[in-house]
Amino acid sequence: MRDPVRSRLSIRAFRFRITLPALAGLLFGALPLERCSATPPPTRIARPVILLMLDTLRADHLGFYGYERDTSPNLDAFARESIAFKYAFTAAPWTPPSVATMLTGLYPSSHGHQPPDASEDALSNMRRLSSELVTLPEILRPLGYATAAVSPNPWISAPFGFDQGFDTFEYRPKAPAAVIASAGIALIDGFVRRGRPFLLYLHFFDPHDPYSPPERYA
Repeated sequence: MRDPVRSRLSIRAFRFRITLPALAGLLFGALPLERCSATPPPTRIARPVILLMLDTLRADHLGFYGYERDTSPNLDAFARESIAFKYAFTAAPWTPPSVATMLTGLYPSSHGHQPPDASEDALSNMRRLSSELVTLPEILRPLGYATAAVSPNPWISAPFGFDQGFDTFEYRPKAPAAVIASAGIALIDGFVRRGRPFLLYLHFFDPHDPYSPPERYA
């Protein structure tokens, strides 16, 4: 069954021609160039960038990767209109260093953000994402981009430094996908009204524990 909220988010993505190759090019192509350049790049059309993080989702349980059950109709539709990478590997086996890599373009051995697996220990030891690192939103803000993030994951939050470079960072503890998507749509509508190019990071937590599927799937 298609989720109407997620479908609306997908429609907005298609409207802005946000594609996986464009995002990949920004993360892995433009990032090192922007770091090394002392002057802004030439003026060009600034397209919005939406980064969707589906926490703990298994690739082999998605339709466009060959899973036989109809688990991901909206993602399958998006993949048909874009590019799906056949081979992709995470930089780390858990969330904080993985997201740190996505936002900095650095391997965990370089960014060093690998806090203990207990939030109390991590906070007491101040294991935050280093403010000395340059993040994707910090690269885009000087180019006129508005930057915003919505996260339900307690690790991906301001106390661990993940608000770095974002104009707006909303932490919504373990909120379901419908809440995260609705918050994202509201942010997109605001950016469009103001005529701003934007970077939007949305973090979805539903595949993660505690497992609380809708009753029909329980």
